[in-house]
Amino acid sequence: MTEFIGLLGELRVWAGMPSYRTLAKQVGPLMRPPKVVSVSTVVDVFKAGRRRLDLDLVVAIVRALGLDEPTVERWRQAYLRIQRDARAGGPREVFRQLPADLPTFTGRGQELRDLFAAIGERPGSAQTVVVSAIEGMAGVGKTRLAVRAAHELVRAGRFTDVQLFVNLRGFDPDHPPADPAVVLDAFLRQLGVPAQTIPDSLDDRSAMFRNRLHGMNALIVLDNAAGEDQVRDLIPASPSCLVLITSRRSLTGLADAVVCQLGLFREDEALELLAQIVGEARVTAEPQAAAAVVRLCGYLPLAVALAGGQLRRRSTWRLADLVGRLESAGLDAVGSTGVGVGRQSVRSLFGVSIRALPKAAQRVFCWAALFPGSSFTAAAMAAAADLAPAEAESILERLVDEYLLEHRGAGRYELHDLLRLFAAEFAETIDGGVSGGERRAAEYRLGMYYLAATAAAMDALYPHEKHRRIEIPQSPTPPPAFIGTTDAQSWLDAEHRNIIGLAVAGVADPVPMSILLWEYLKNTSRLSDLLHLNTAALAMVPADDTQRRARILNQLGISHHNLGHYTEALDLLERAAAIYSEIDDQQGVSVALVNLAVLHYDQGDLSAALTASQQALAITRQRGDGWREGVVLTNMGGILVELGRPAEAIDVLGEAIAITQENGHRSCHATAVDHLGQAYVHLGDFASALTVLTEALELSRELKKRNNEAEVLVLIGRAYAGSGNPERGLATIQQGLEIAKDNGPHYEATALTALGDTYRQVGDIERARDHYRNALAIADKFRMHPDSPIRRDLEAGIAAMPTTSPDQLKGARPSSNPPCP
Repeated sequence: MTEFIGLLGELRVWAGMPSYRTLAKQVGPLMRPPKVVSVSTVVDVFKAGRRRLDLDLVVAIVRALGLDEPTVERWRQAYLRIQRDARAGGPREVFRQLPADLPTFTGRGQELRDLFAAIGERPGSAQTVVVSAIEGMAGVGKTRLAVRAAHELVRAGRFTDVQLFVNLRGFDPDHPPADPAVVLDAFLRQLGVPAQTIPDSLDDRSAMFRNRLHGMNALIVLDNAAGEDQVRDLIPASPSCLVLITSRRSLTGLADAVVCQLGLFREDEALELLAQIVGEARVTAEPQAAAAVVRLCGYLPLAVALAGGQLRRRSTWRLADLVGRLESAGLDAVGSTGVGVGRQSVRSLFGVSIRALPKAAQRVFCWAALFPGSSFTAAAMAAAADLAPAEAESILERLVDEYLLEHRGAGRYELHDLLRLFAAEFAETIDGGVSGGERRAAEYRLGMYYLAATAAAMDALYPHEKHRRIEIPQSPTPPPAFIGTTDAQSWLDAEHRNIIGLAVAGVADPVPMSILLWEYLKNTSRLSDLLHLNTAALAMVPADDTQRRARILNQLGISHHNLGHYTEALDLLERAAAIYSEIDDQQGVSVALVNLAVLHYDQGDLSAALTASQQALAITRQRGDGWREGVVLTNMGGILVELGRPAEAIDVLGEAIAITQENGHRSCHATAVDHLGQAYVHLGDFASALTVLTEALELSRELKKRNNEAEVLVLIGRAYAGSGNPERGLATIQQGLEIAKDNGPHYEATALTALGDTYRQVGDIERARDHYRNALAIADKFRMHPDSPIRRDLEAGIAAMPTTSPDQLKGARPSSNPPCP
């Protein structure tokens, strides 16, 4: 569908870029039956990320763009083919995103019927999004009911566009509930939104989430919610969506939510679950004992599953044997978990289950509570428990069989929050308790493992930076062997919550971790993680380790800068520069100066940015640091262009290109060529600009630098327009805009401004105004500095608009054939 929408955009360019308002007027009469079509409806068709479009609307649009009937039919058939393929692949996709459906799921027939009745006969039948809240005590089976309902809906062909699942950790004993802003960040990434384009604020993320899911048949499962406030921003607005929420608290404050209050099993349901696990024959052979087991479990599904796991693993046990153990475990009605069921507490049942395990398994169960993230791997557990990885995996699988752990896919395991609380309590009782020294040893091994594994992942993901990375002590447990960048990226994505949590808590040393993770967190726009990690590192760095203190101050300054905290950023970067100067670390001084230059540039203080760059250049040349000299010269060239000194910029960028080639710094070399083309555009030498920018475009595509690619396409478009070919210029800038939308607001605003400038130059004032208006909305939304180059260019274009609109440009279409799927 993404490619199809992209071709629609190209078709609009081919047709002379009619405005959306013009298209809406032309499309309405072509609909069957004719009707009024709003501008926003037409705009939505051209938005990337849509999974489904109105076929009649698509056909009317391609007709309005001037295609003949045979070509219109080709578009129609292409769309139908895409939808058939999507329907064929939908159900397979869902089983990769939802947790696995338990084969032992039993009972809850009436609850499922009530849920399906609330959802309605078809997606979109309601006027608002359907929200079903499944409430009940811990261990009652809320998650399993939600997951079973989700799987049944998808198997029936419902909600096949997208399915999202998150554990909100509303009652995790060791960690706060999941931040809705962090959850939305993950959801938006899963929906294909590039990290750089995800806004910072909760409100903006929620709005983007609603926009992405508008019109889609989407199913969102929000598991283990702390309350209404946690989920309110995670609910889409489209009536085609379904949200299933589970919580231990009442969620009646959610407007229009259908509440399902889940109680304990009936005796027959509990017996059926027990039979599913241990076998029908054993339950039939001892019916009274079976009834006693489920009664002593309080008819709580989690407790029955745990008891069944005990019996399934021990074929020599009779059900009466388990009854005796349960009765002798104690009858305290409410244990320290605060969750009682009848006279027998869940706490007592957990104790029976865990004490029957070998001592090694008991300790692995206790160490599972060390992980701050929602899941962990066997390799990480091997480090914590001081076991061979194969032995750790075997024990974890045993715990899964005993219903004490859950699989989370891709070799990952998760501990139920009730069990997490009990694990910490139980650690004090096994073999006289786990001493503080043992716990500290386990934490030390775990911290060392994550440091080594993170270093290995970063080396695989950013091999060109290996020579700049710090040395990490060897871990007793070998880190994973990553095969390529995709493997390393996937590991970091899955483990970053564990890594950040352990580092902030001091289990993994936050000082080296902040240095190791710098590029990953910055490049994936995990800005809050970047800030928290570097803040923790600054608090932990020894007072006499001035070198690292300055480095972390520098990183913390950039973290604040990325979040728009300019005052804090300036203070931190200046402190870093001062320390580097005191200890006579000239390389450090140059690094801090480069970052100060970028800060000044973004604030529009180009003179200060140039001064800082010149100071950094003098240091790098004195030290013979060619790698960093190329970076400084490239930045200086860009600053000189913005200062209106393109001839000087060309000389500086010529040096930058030669030095980056000599040092093999290909990424910086591509940026330097990009800036050189920009200088020629500003100088009005469009022939030279096109030659240089063509090379820059090839380099950007070869290096997969999508942000540079967008920037270069916009500059090429400006060069075409300046050289007397505005039609080709507009088409090229439009290509850049489509890429820029996936690379961040700065790039998108720049492309929109370029379109506005070009339309203004050719006299199409209406379209120019539309693009300026969109660029200004982005600049306001992301709080771009009033003196920044982006704001300056935009406001200059707006100021140049005539007070009266001349006749709109009636440009001829290009002679090439229109695009067609």
